[in-house]
Amino acid sequence: MRQTIRLHTGAVDQAQASTSGILELLRERSGSSGSAPRSMATLLDGAWDELAAALGAQVSEPSEELSRALMRLRVLDQQLLRRIDTTGARLAPVVAQLEALPCDVDTLITMAPRLVCELGFDRAVISRVDDGVWTSECAYIPDEPEWSRTIEGVGRSHPQHLDSGLHETEIVRRRVGLLVTEAQEDPRVNRPIIEAAECHSYVATPIAAGGRVRGFVHADRFRTGIDLDGEDCHLLGAFTQILQIALSRARMSEQLSSARQGLLGLIDGLDDAGPSSPMGCSGAVGSTRRSTGLAGASGHRRRADPLAAARLTAREQEVLALLAAGMTNDDIAAELVISVSTVKDHVKNVLRKTQSRNRSEATALWHQSNRR
Repeated sequence: MRQTIRLHTGAVDQAQASTSGILELLRERSGSSGSAPRSMATLLDGAWDELAAALGAQVSEPSEELSRALMRLRVLDQQLLRRIDTTGARLAPVVAQLEALPCDVDTLITMAPRLVCELGFDRAVISRVDDGVWTSECAYIPDEPEWSRTIEGVGRSHPQHLDSGLHETEIVRRRVGLLVTEAQEDPRVNRPIIEAAECHSYVATPIAAGGRVRGFVHADRFRTGIDLDGEDCHLLGAFTQILQIALSRARMSEQLSSARQGLLGLIDGLDDAGPSSPMGCSGAVGSTRRSTGLAGASGHRRRADPLAAARLTAREQEVLALLAAGMTNDDIAAELVISVSTVKDHVKNVLRKTQSRNRSEATALWHQSNRR
């Protein structure tokens, strides 16, 4: 209830005490790194309701002290509403860019740090969490590609076990973002990255999927030197939640595409089997497309292996088999105990050698090859 209310005798002291307590609580919350504008707005709505109950009937004028407290509360209310509007205005165009990206996990991971910088941050890092180990995935600093690669490389070469000594462990436990100040002196940070980035403060939010934290988004304002606050944590958290949805959708799309190509490969294999098909369809399927059958007494030549000419290495064959099983790059990295960047290199080599335009085409070749 945002309104001006007069007091009845005896309610003044209660209202004054209530207002003072509310203002003190709001001051404490506004200084907390985890306080988001919308949670503050909920608290403020409750404050107005509490005041309305305390003020009561319209009998006497409020005291001068109470009037000043009410005015401060009203000003805070208006400022908070403006902050919420500003957050939405900053987020909307970035979300539109995110939605316009291809539904592909690798693309989303690569572009996400750039979009974080579009929100007003100077630098951003996307990282992953596998079996309690935190490893950098992609870093971005506008106009600083070398520094971006340096930070990214340091994060990959110094993976951090999420134990009780890190702030990020608390993020995993609570599933909420965190503001870290005075990072250069803080013992609970990822020291190699902090030193490589020369970072003094940052905000970090969790990327969650399947009920677990799968990674982090980190951001700071190194160049501008502007202090980060709870609003920055809320802004990054809102973006991260939308990123989570986009990543989940992309993973589902990749898995469905892989399953579809596998089914098409199975159908193609049944067609090629012709009269010898174990389904017992003597010529029913094979009659529509002449089967090569098996070499030997049948007089038919065995169909060539579609992957034979690709000359894939043993590791590339492993990666392709896992792709065909519907695994993401993160899943493959965990399965083979290699970095995600190494998986990406293998995938690129597989696509090039098999002359496939995308992962789905390479997966289809694998299914065809394994159903000869």
